[in-house]
Amino acid sequence: MTLQCLSAVDPIARGHSKTGRLLRRLAEMFTKFLPADVDVQQEVLKYGVDQSLPTFREGDDAVSWWAAVFETGRYPGLSMAVKAALSVFHGPTVESSFSLMSEIIDSRSGSMNISTLSAIQTVKHTLLTRKQTAVEMFKREDLKHGPVDQRMCHNIMSAGTKDKALRKQATLKEMERRREFACQPSSSAAAARRAKAEEEALARRRHAAKQRALGHQYQKPPTRRELPSPRLLRKAYLIYEAEHIEDYRTQIMSTFGKVLEYDSTRKICKKLSGHGRGTAEWCTNVANELGQVLMSVFTCEESLTCLKPMADGLMERYRRAGEGPPELMYVDRGCCRVHGVSSLEHLFSDWANSGMMVRLDIFHWIKRFDAAVRTDHHPKYALFKSALCSCLLLQ
Repeated sequence: MTLQCLSAVDPIARGHSKTGRLLRRLAEMFTKFLPADVDVQQEVLKYGVDQSLPTFREGDDAVSWWAAVFETGRYPGLSMAVKAALSVFHGPTVESSFSLMSEIIDSRSGSMNISTLSAIQTVKHTLLTRKQTAVEMFKREDLKHGPVDQRMCHNIMSAGTKDKALRKQATLKEMERRREFACQPSSSAAAARRAKAEEEALARRRHAAKQRALGHQYQKPPTRRELPSPRLLRKAYLIYEAEHIEDYRTQIMSTFGKVLEYDSTRKICKKLSGHGRGTAEWCTNVANELGQVLMSVFTCEESLTCLKPMADGLMERYRRAGEGPPELMYVDRGCCRVHGVSSLEHLFSDWANSGMMVRLDIFHWIKRFDAAVRTDHHPKYALFKSALCSCLLLQ
């Protein structure tokens, strides 16, 4: 019900019979924020039929539309309720960076080097920040006469050669290791491959003999040109974007925020391969209130010693840019003051001494109740969680 009431704030739902009922319920949730001398019930009725309000089209910004309504001053009580609803902090947007990694590291690409993961994450973050797709970013306005990106074409043409060279190098390395340890591939698999190759060669010889017997002569078809596969195109795109990694990284390094979010996970590290495999156990991200990742690091353990260089580098970045310290940092754990100073306050000591508050994120605070309420099948479980969210987010 809470989410339904919040959805009634969407201007596109104005005029619907159910919208008025939900807005009245929403105003009841924020009673202590409303002026005492206003009648919200009448304001909701007038709001549903007011034809003088700005026109809202699908795709417009709802916050900007409500800002125009606030300036009219016609609905003081409803405006206060909507402001309170729009200011609700809805959870750790830093989790979105892990969701982004889940799109990168899936069942088809479950193993990659740290450099490849860093390049893909940087490119994806840049595209999300610009709110563009790769096609929109490199689209030519004049497809027929517009200039062609020669470097992109070169990368597309050379990506296959580079990929084959890397595969051949990996195969030679594997054969060298087999000779070193005196091991050979499975005899059954090798025998099956030889049998298949011999069968194909025999079929070709029989067909050639049949053609010679019939006296037919055919011109050989031209050599088929290898079509680029999705994997080849993706590799060419990554090679092109790798040349701009430093530019993208500079843009990310110039991103700041006043409300930071700090979170860690171990799932990403299990997918690493190459030289970085087994060297990291934790992936830690720090993001701002807009969901932009300020820093992402891999560490062997989640200790103050390993995370201290990351914290010092982030604070030094703020100092060099002349930015003031953040006002608030949401964390998933490590905010309790058991011995006077929490671990995160000790990690970001300069910011903590300047007045920055460290608080447990509401998303992870609610999850703490799972330790006491474990049974999802309990008939009151959903009702309990809904009431808990209402108390925390709306009171």
